[in-house]
Amino acid sequence: MRIKFDIKDETANLKLGGSDNVDAMFKKALLRTALFGKLLIQDRMDKGVSYKGGLFKKYSEKYRKFRASKGRGAKPDLQLTRQMRSGMAVNATSNKAKIFFTRPDDAKKAFKNEKTRPFFGFSNRELDILRDKLIENLK
Repeated sequence: MRIKFDIKDETANLKLGGSDNVDAMFKKALLRTALFGKLLIQDRMDKGVSYKGGLFKKYSEKYRKFRASKGRGAKPDLQLTRQMRSGMAVNATSNKAKIFFTRPDDAKKAFKNEKTRPFFGFSNRELDILRDKLIENLK
């Protein structure tokens, strides 16, 4: 998944210092913003809410019983073992940031879950928050 937004207008008036510091400053700001984005996703998972709006689709009766046998609740939160959630990581360069899964099995689970319970993305409101967070991190 890719999320892009243009911040040229917002950053045009920032005092960036020497050019040697610009790449390091952007990398740090992007990394902090990506970490914040990861937390947004995880908070929504905890609440069982899709970034597209609304609650996650309910689990099937069979799966709810399976979850109950493991001591888990019936509320869809995509966290039977919390392994997929803990496998989320962030990385940044001086011009982009990524939120991704470190383990292939977790990426497969996420891809499958995304089809029925969209969680790995951001709403327009969240994108605005992330843009503001990036600007804040650049100052």
